[in-house]
Amino acid sequence: MEKFLSTPSHTTPYIYFNPENEILEMKGNSTLINAREVFSELYTALGNFKKSIYPKLKVNIQLEYFNTSTYKCLLDTMICLKEIKSTGKNIVVTWYYNIEDEDALEHGEDIAQLSGMHLDLVGI
Repeated sequence: MEKFLSTPSHTTPYIYFNPENEILEMKGNSTLINAREVFSELYTALGNFKKSIYPKLKVNIQLEYFNTSTYKCLLDTMICLKEIKSTGKNIVVTWYYNIEDEDALEHGEDIAQLSGMHLDLVGI
């Protein structure tokens, strides 16, 4: 089963997906003009995970800042995870946000509502 790693930079978030360890993590900042270029490889890996024998996935998202292009990709990722969950896999998503940043909390709430995927919202 393929792993996915996006090396962080000043515009690219750290994204790590390892189905064997049952983990998907996203951290940092994302100001990518075309975030789909980075996220498309993740979507492919998630599609393969959907057909895999691995029964669960823990998703941790702790993005300090992201732009509109990334927001759309995060929404698409949650929709993809919801589809995977519908196949019987246990998917748990935790959205970490700075408690002083109301926008970050609202973004998590909006993505959960729009995607139909439950997110555990955790202030830090």
